[in-house]
Amino acid sequence: MHVVAYLAHADDEVLGCGGLLAKFSTLNHDVTVVIASDAVIGRSDKKNIKSYAYKAAEVLGVRKLIFLDFKDQYFDDYPLIEFNRSFEKLQLNPDLLITHAPYDVNKDHQVIFRSALVVTRPILKQINVLGCEILGATEWGPVAFSPTLYVDISDFLKKKLEAMKMYSTELRKFPHPRSLEGIQIKAKQRGMEMGCQAAEAYQVIRWFAFKSLT
Repeated sequence: MHVVAYLAHADDEVLGCGGLLAKFSTLNHDVTVVIASDAVIGRSDKKNIKSYAYKAAEVLGVRKLIFLDFKDQYFDDYPLIEFNRSFEKLQLNPDLLITHAPYDVNKDHQVIFRSALVVTRPILKQINVLGCEILGATEWGPVAFSPTLYVDISDFLKKKLEAMKMYSTELRKFPHPRSLEGIQIKAKQRGMEMGCQAAEAYQVIRWFAFKSLT
């Protein structure tokens, strides 16, 4: 199975679906991460965190990482079709696409969600689509995130945390949700809801086949 995570920013892939990506990689599925931004962040003291993303991908076992290089935090300056065309040019042909949830507070996340809906239209192929929750963005949106699918990541939470450590400048102190403790608490909360030690929660956006996620 070819799994593609199509997300706005470097670190979204770890926060939203790092455990599941590590799980898929361990099971020898083909995993690709597509980051829409240029990974250049900060207003006065700008820094490029692409190197962090490559280190995180290595921790998760992700072999292919692609940047579309749209300006970080300025996605609404571009026509949506530019994102769609950039993604489609990659010719990835996924079986499963993981993207942002519909109501994230971050505007860039909203743009990529809309793009994901377009590029996965079931014209040539039926592509299953999941929306993930990004700590520090999804829970602050106008509509509460309501999971419709849970994935047990008990054996992969350590890898998720190790991958997030690669984004050293993006980590915050607890009780910020983007702290290592916050990530662990969220995983344990979702695990408690599912009946396991740790989990990630998703919203089913489109689902065409009753296939195992593993």
